[in-house]
Amino acid sequence: MDMGLCRNTLDLIVARSKEVFWRCATLQDDRLAITAGPDGISYPFVYTRDLSIFIRYVVQTGNLRTARQAVDYLLHVQSSWGEWVQRYDVAGQPKNDKLQEDNTPLALWAILNYLAAADNHEEQQRCEGAIRLGVEWITANLDRKMGLLFAHSSNHEDGINQGFDLWTNSACLRAVELAGAIYGWEEAKELASELRSAIFKHLVHDGRFVRTIDREHVRKTDADIILLAPFYFQILPAQHELLASSVDFLCERLFDAELGGYWRYEQDVYFPGPWILYSAMIARYFYTVGRRNEGDAIVQWIFANSQQGYLPEHLLTKEMFWKYRDHQVRRANNMPVEEMKEARLREIGKLDEQAQQCDVLYYACPLLWSHMETVAALLAGGYLSGFDLERDLYAASSG
Repeated sequence: MDMGLCRNTLDLIVARSKEVFWRCATLQDDRLAITAGPDGISYPFVYTRDLSIFIRYVVQTGNLRTARQAVDYLLHVQSSWGEWVQRYDVAGQPKNDKLQEDNTPLALWAILNYLAAADNHEEQQRCEGAIRLGVEWITANLDRKMGLLFAHSSNHEDGINQGFDLWTNSACLRAVELAGAIYGWEEAKELASELRSAIFKHLVHDGRFVRTIDREHVRKTDADIILLAPFYFQILPAQHELLASSVDFLCERLFDAELGGYWRYEQDVYFPGPWILYSAMIARYFYTVGRRNEGDAIVQWIFANSQQGYLPEHLLTKEMFWKYRDHQVRRANNMPVEEMKEARLREIGKLDEQAQQCDVLYYACPLLWSHMETVAALLAGGYLSGFDLERDLYAASSG
């Protein structure tokens, strides 16, 4: 990529990423609640998944004060039996309407990444009870026959991958591995070994990973972005042949020839089109394994589809919008959480307005997760040397 042509866009997207974060953030009692998007878009709550991924990235970039405050929010909302659920309001009240078993390992993964980076014995002690409860929750909910965690839904927020899916179980493995490494718990180390064996036994087929296996041992082998999970959660080296084969398969099947970018899975009917955040994940993989030109092509596409530096969740054509609009309105009206219903209908209304003027529409803009994945890709590509969220804010507050 000729960065001389798009340096201004890069700088703008980085600046917007910081702005979007602070628009999503609420600091209360030194706990940092971060909604998935700013006020006025489709995701008005704190999602355990999005928050956990955010913590992982701010840890990676050395923003440990921000990470600690967000970790404190996770500690605050954990249930007494060790579980984290789909989403909460800013004050920490559960607002979930789906069973999503990936949330508990994701929260553990985020907290343990923070503890590994902080390398502080007092912090480890402070979080130990929560970590133990979370690991016990995973242990209690594992299917003993399969050796894996069953998920009713996970990162796609629907039941498309109901079963023993690769995303949830990769997150479980990494969380338990980190718990064993940081606290020296032998039972966690043994559980990690069992999980790893089960993943490679049940979720590998024909030389690549598969998205899900059900209780009857039927594998779902369609292309899905979750085939990246062993890379995403660092349970395999990026160069591993299983990952290379899996990524080539999903890229072949998920690339959108009309709009560019990548879908999240085959035959998606949720306003089908390419997703910014998942495309950025693929770019980060390409940069990590040295496939720079392919990573650059994705980043150029993301830059071209930013809206004054703001990044949406995904794109769709006007034709796809009209095809699925009424279906999505019905889905929104059936949402049991009133705030989600209102937010989703408001977002569909924005698409209505876009469709009067544009052939390509942008859903849920800006979305914090899209910004974080794009920043992570730019870091992996060497186009950023860091991502400082804290300097200006905390310098002002201490002055």
